Amino acid sequence: MNDLIDRIQAYLCHEYEDQEVIKAAPFNIYFGKADAKPEFNLAVPTQRTVESNDALLHMEDAFWQHHLSPRIQFLDAYNPALTALLGQNDYKLVNESMVLACKPETLRPAPEMPGLTTLVLSGDSSLDDVKEGLQQTSQLGFDPFATRMLDTDAEMFRKTLVTGQAFVLRLNKKPVAAGMFMEIFDGLTQVAGLTTLENYRRQGFAAYLTGYMTKYAFSRHVETVFLIAQADGTENVYRRVGFKPIATLVTFEKML
Repeated sequence: MNDLIDRIQAYLCHEYEDQEVIKAAPFNIYFGKADAKPEFNLAVPTQRTVESNDALLHMEDAFWQHHLSPRIQFLDAYNPALTALLGQNDYKLVNESMVLACKPETLRPAPEMPGLTTLVLSGDSSLDDVKEGLQQTSQLGFDPFATRMLDTDAEMFRKTLVTGQAFVLRLNKKPVAAGMFMEIFDGLTQVAGLTTLENYRRQGFAAYLTGYMTKYAFSRHVETVFLIAQADGTENVYRRVGFKPIATLVTFEKML
């Protein structure tokens, strides 16, 4: 289990590598663009032991220089002692999410349902198909009042689909749900962006699509699929298709 925790922690770091990176051992600090939301400015531990207040001070200086509050994110199982150290230094827990993982032997795909088809989006997909996935399904699933997507936005998203894939679930040819798995890295991928249109919720579509995407990822030589979910009951959707909780992703912040 420790090996999987280490690899997921490294995967989360890899996701931020296109941002400004400052190495302040034992942390990597990732800064987003100037107008980025606070959650895009993060320090992530790169080793299992962080015991020194000096290590925190070095990391905090980088945040102060950017006029930002220090914000640290990590898997609790990766660095259990860090939580206590942060509490001793006036950090507050601002978010915690469940991390669930699935391997081929634990996957239990949801049963087939009449009328369901799945559109798989890749870098070769048409702009119309990408816009269906993002505008008609994904964006509207999260925000029923989302503005219409531009071709340039669809093109930018299509270019990100290199080893990752996006999916649109259709019922009788009408989109009902969407999701994706992210870049494949070190035999891992992350399921993200799963959403169902409001009129089709609580009918099993999210569970079906999660199982479909996970099975598809395993066909691409992925060893483990993981996802991050709020502990609000929605995680039961993922448990039904074979995902099991393995850690908690915690975020701490120290206010200016």
